[in-house]
Order: sequence, then C-alpha cells, then structure tokens
Amino acid sequence: MASDATSDNSAKGEDRSGRAETFRRAGLTEAESRRLARIEEYVNDRGRFWEASPFGMVMWLIWRLLFKGFQTALLLAAIGASVWFAARILDDMGGLRVVASAPADLRARIEAAFAASRAPGDDAYDVWVEELADAINGDIRRRPDLDRFAGWAQAGPYWLGEEALALRLLAAGRDPAELDAELRALPPQERERRLDGVIDAQLQQAEIRGLEPAAVIFAPANILDRYERSRLVWEISAAPIDDFFRASQQGQLELSTLSGLVTHYRSDTRLYSGVRHLVIQLCLAPMAQEAFAEPCTASIIPRGQFDPFLLSLSALEAGMVDLGRDTGAARAGASILRAGYVAGRLPVSLEQELRALFETHLPQAALVASLRDAGFRPDLAFAAPRREEDRINRIHTGQRSDLAALGSALAELADIRLDHTARVTTRMVSGIYQIEDIGRLSVLLDAVGPAVLAMQSRLGQEMYSVLDVVEERGEADQADLRGLALSLLAGLIILLLTFVRLSTEPLVRNAGRVRLVDAYLSRLFLGKKS
Repeated sequence: MASDATSDNSAKGEDRSGRAETFRRAGLTEAESRRLARIEEYVNDRGRFWEASPFGMVMWLIWRLLFKGFQTALLLAAIGASVWFAARILDDMGGLRVVASAPADLRARIEAAFAASRAPGDDAYDVWVEELADAINGDIRRRPDLDRFAGWAQAGPYWLGEEALALRLLAAGRDPAELDAELRALPPQERERRLDGVIDAQLQQAEIRGLEPAAVIFAPANILDRYERSRLVWEISAAPIDDFFRASQQGQLELSTLSGLVTHYRSDTRLYSGVRHLVIQLCLAPMAQEAFAEPCTASIIPRGQFDPFLLSLSALEAGMVDLGRDTGAARAGASILRAGYVAGRLPVSLEQELRALFETHLPQAALVASLRDAGFRPDLAFAAPRREEDRINRIHTGQRSDLAALGSALAELADIRLDHTARVTTRMVSGIYQIEDIGRLSVLLDAVGPAVLAMQSRLGQEMYSVLDVVEERGEADQADLRGLALSLLAGLIILLLTFVRLSTEPLVRNAGRVRLVDAYLSRLFLGKKS
C-alpha cells in the first residue's frame, strides 16, 4: 500500500513537472508554470459537490460567494453610496430644478438694467443719439468729450438691446415691429442667423474704416461725421494727460484742459507727482510748521489749503508705505485715485472710508515725524522729486498688514490704467464707492470695456447689481461632498482593477495566486475524488 501511494505521488509529481514545462514553453515564468500546474492538479483531484459533507458544502458556498461576488459587491456598494450622497447634495442645493437652471448672462442683465433706467415713453435709440450728440457738443466751451462719446458708443448694443438693434438695422426705414413679425414666421435658426449677421457685418465695416470703438458704426451718419471731425482736436487736448502719466508725472498737469474730466472746479485742479503733492501738503500741515519752517518758504512750492487726506494719499503714492510686491503698482493706482480726487470725482463714501483708514494707520503726526527724522528737505524734493524719491522710499510709515487690502485694490486700479488710458481710468473713479468696488469695476470693464462710463452715468452704484446674481441654490454639506468623492474614487479603482484583469492574458490570469487559493480551498471543502 505504501509503495502504491509512493508511486502515485511520484506519478503526480512527474505529471505536474511535465505540465509546468508545457506552460513555461507557452510563455509563463517558472513560478507561474508551477502554480498553474498545481492549480490544474487541485481542480482535477477535487470531488463533486453532491458528494461532499454538509459542512464542506456550506463552507464551499460561503467561499465561492466571497471569491466571485466580493468585487461586484464592492462596486455596487460604491455606486449605491455615490447615488445616496448625490441625492443628499442635490436636496441641500434646492433640488434638480434649481441646479439645472442657469442665471441670465451678463449681457441680458446689463440690457435689463439699462431698460429699467429709462423713463416710460422714452425711445431708446433717440436717447442714445442724444447722449452721443451731447458728448460731441462737449462743455460750455464747445470742446468735444470723446471719452464720454466712446463710452456711450460702446454701450449702444447694451442700451438698445442686441435684438432691437439688429431689427432696426435690418428694417432700413421700415417699421422694426413688422419686420420682427415676418422673421418670427421663419425657422428660429434662420431668424437668429439674420439678426446676428447684420450686426457682424456692421462691425466688420467699422473695423475697415478704423472706427474706435467699432459700435459707433450704429450711430446716424451725421453723428459719425461730427465724430470724425472732432477726433483731431480731441487727440491734441488728451495727449498731455496720457504723456503726464506715461512720463512718471514730470512737471505739472492742469486737469481742466480736457473736456469733461473735472466735474467741478476746485480752487486748484493742477496735478503734480506724488512727491510734489507730498511736499505741498507737508508745508501746509500745522504740525510741520516748526520742523520745516525754513525749507517750506521756498518760492517754488505752491501755496494752497491743507488737506490731511491728500497728505496721506500723497505719502502712499510717494512710496512711504511698504506694501511688498504690490508697492509699485499700488503707487500707480494711488496716483489715479489722487487725480480723481483733484478732479472732484472721488465719491464721498470712498473718501470717508479712506480718511478713516489713513487716520488710523497713516496719521499726520507719524508722517511728519518720519520725514523730519530722515532729514527730508521739502524745497529740494519739490525741485528734484526723482532725486529725493529714493530717500522717501526708505522711510516706511505704517504697517504693511494694516494697508494690505488697500494696496491690493490700488494695484488692481493700476492694472485698469494699463488696459485703458489714464484719463478714462480717472473718470472711472466716480464709480468706486468703496475699496472693494475696484475689483467689481475690473470685472465689468473686462466684460463691456468703456461702456462702464455710460453705466456709471445712468445706473450709478446700481451698475454693480448686474454682477449680483440672485442665487437660489443652497450649500452642500462638506461631509456629503467628501463622501461622494470617496465613493466615486472607490468605484473608479474597482473598475480599473477589473479592466486590468480583463486585459491580462487568460493563461497568466489563470496562474494567479488567488486562483491557487481558490483551487486549494475548493478541494479542501469538497474533498478528493474517491
């Protein structure tokens, strides 16, 4: 008997070695070949299910359920969890209707705001033409205001409504309402194509003619002719302002020389560099009379009225506050803010906010003391501001953290000036009612450009309401969001593992270690063939 068992084991070993060699020739590694041969041996030697003991049957069924259904069960659990968390998030956000609804786009909101600002019975096109004509007529001296003209020209499609403008252009003298009725009888795609096509054709013609802004092409012919004739005069009068800011503010600039820039005439509407304004206000400050009495008597320093707000703003512009990497840009933004203040365009609310900020973090006493301790000479600084600027930049008054938000906002205002002109940006100061409005103004400018000037004129502070979309959606719970992300990730990993297994060669897949465990346990629970 012992010899028979030994011969059987020897025969099985030889057979297994032969099968392993066959598998190795088929492309498997040595270990995979031996493993697959052993798996086949266990499978061939396994008894039938109905011949096994009751305990073996139960254990085999449990094992097969785990072996075959575990991955599928995990995938179904991941999908179920994802659906459950998604349903909770959807409920928190207000339901499918709210989530699927899209707010009106910015153009539609601007058109609606303009329409609400018109008086009942006003014809939109007549009002628009009147605004353009008033801009060309200019001020009391009949100097054209082409910055205002450009703003209203750019605002034309928004003020009139894109569809109404297209119908007016297509009508060519006919009643736009009749034409609209005819177009509505056509397929919607054809109507939309015709309306879009007429506006695009007009804008292309404006580009060929070199009109800027292109939307001025929608104005009547007589307005266009007057605009063309006014451009040369305007460019001559506007050049000094752009040159002043472009040339690091050398010399002085009289803001009232440009039509429409100054809203009301102060006693002095001259603009100097930040250093020179700092000198002027320093010599007028009561606290500085003793420290700078002799240098301030120099005849080159203009006399005026002391303004602590202008002293602090000029100190910020001159570089006395270290704002880190935003310092240079913030100084450029402060120069625009100061130009707006001198031109009478700084809103009262913004002025009050800045005055309170400066009184706390950039007080007059600290500025005077810092300049006195540094040996600052007002007369030399006014005569040669560029030479004294380095000395001023080394005098740091105020904490960076206290004025960080203001510095970032002023840097953003400087970016607006780079994208537009200094004179247009100065006009836009009228629409900055609080510091945080600078960021909102930048968003509007990116969307509609100089048309913001027309929005300021008609809507005032309400122009920012077009950026405030009424949000009906609730906020999803962060735990539900994390749960959804994790369940989706788990399902993705399971699917990835499944694809990897299916893409593996069948011979290699059958030689896996899990298959060996399955074959061994199946023979253990079901027993050997009798």
